Amino acid sequence: MSSIPIRIIGAEKVEKKLISIAENIPSILDYCLNKSAGLIYQSIRDKTPVRTGETVKTLEVKEEPGKRIVGSNSPVYVYLEYGTSPHEIYPVKALALRWEDIYGVHFAKHVHHPGTRPLHIFRRSVEENRGEIVKIFINALAVKIK
Repeated sequence: MSSIPIRIIGAEKVEKKLISIAENIPSILDYCLNKSAGLIYQSIRDKTPVRTGETVKTLEVKEEPGKRIVGSNSPVYVYLEYGTSPHEIYPVKALALRWEDIYGVHFAKHVHHPGTRPLHIFRRSVEENRGEIVKIFINALAVKIK
């Protein structure tokens, strides 16, 4: 069997570029993850209903190797994300519930809460930013490949 040697002009340059890209993958990944997590974090903040501002203060981004976690340890976000079923509310540390509205002060031994609709704040934030997150990764890699 005969063979024909083939030499690719510029192969060394391509090989060096690929090695450089491979060496930079961890920093590229960190950049992309931080930027993506920042987008989702801001989107969740913007969508969180604010009464006292305490719930939104619990939102954080945790950095772990190869991933970022946007979340909160507040149970309020669970209720906002998934909603609540209708339920009864009873006093815990008193004999009656007390609240005030435009009609005055009210007392009750218990009240029926109709539940709350789910807002899907986290889910919508990820879905709405999916395209932008993909662009972040594509652009970061494109810069290193050039």
